[in-house]
Amino acid sequence: MNHFIEKLSNTKASDEFNQSLKQTKFQKFSSYLIVRMVLIGLAVLIPVAFTNVLSIYVIDRFTGVTETILDGLRHLLSIILIFMAYRFYCRKIENREAKEFSLPRSFLELFSGSFVGGFLVALIVAVLALNGMYQIISLKPASVLVKGFYIFYTGALFQEIFFRLVLFKIIEEKLGTWLAITAVALIFALAHVTNPNTTLMTSIYMFLSDFLFGAGFVLTRRIWFVWGMHGAWNFIQDGVFGMSNSGIDQFPSWIIPKVQGPVWLTGGAYGIEASVTSLVLSIMGGIILLKYAVQSKQMVLPVWKKYDAQS
Repeated sequence: MNHFIEKLSNTKASDEFNQSLKQTKFQKFSSYLIVRMVLIGLAVLIPVAFTNVLSIYVIDRFTGVTETILDGLRHLLSIILIFMAYRFYCRKIENREAKEFSLPRSFLELFSGSFVGGFLVALIVAVLALNGMYQIISLKPASVLVKGFYIFYTGALFQEIFFRLVLFKIIEEKLGTWLAITAVALIFALAHVTNPNTTLMTSIYMFLSDFLFGAGFVLTRRIWFVWGMHGAWNFIQDGVFGMSNSGIDQFPSWIIPKVQGPVWLTGGAYGIEASVTSLVLSIMGGIILLKYAVQSKQMVLPVWKKYDAQS
């Protein structure tokens, strides 16, 4: 187990920070939070806009299996272009290699994160099913799983780039790891307040559950593990089991279920993310991952403690 954790935590926090001692005027200007958000936002939005144009003018002309395959290739192209744009940003703006996107061990981390996220969702649904709160009514063709897979994994990647590689990294440089995890979790919850069926309690649950994703990133310091967790969570929850994803229920799912029971156990119309079982498992998982992150020396001190240590 320790050997496996060592592999996951091989990239260190210092590898993500600006490595340039001598900065150009543009690099100094781009170090501000808003400027970084705009630049990295462009790195994501330009590839997405390009592939959306492909969808409108090319892919939408097809139907059936051909459309599904082409749309999957469109999402894959979007992901590749985003990787390339982010690596270019890191080299030109931050004078460093984008180790958070490096390929060695990427499949191991992506698979491990997917296993953790998928297992947690399956465990929550199993608890509901064993108590008669989740029943399978019917099944759609298995082909819907393909479309659900690339929709949810691509969406999870966009979110994790924004929340972890942009917000978390910038906040952590100033406030340290613990406050960065808390701040990003709060922003994550606020970003979902406009979702259907959102209440004060669902927002609190979203805030606390994001500690799982934050901990996954802190441990590995790379996108793959947390992307796998987030993508698998959404895909298994909605694409497979047919449960609402953060209050949204508009994507095709393989299973058509009947969910009934107390809202505090089922999550109600918001989905299982608003259930006590999900909350407990997310917090427990976050604590375990953070424990290994601390042991692997992945935590960053806030700037005022760094100054105290140097004086």
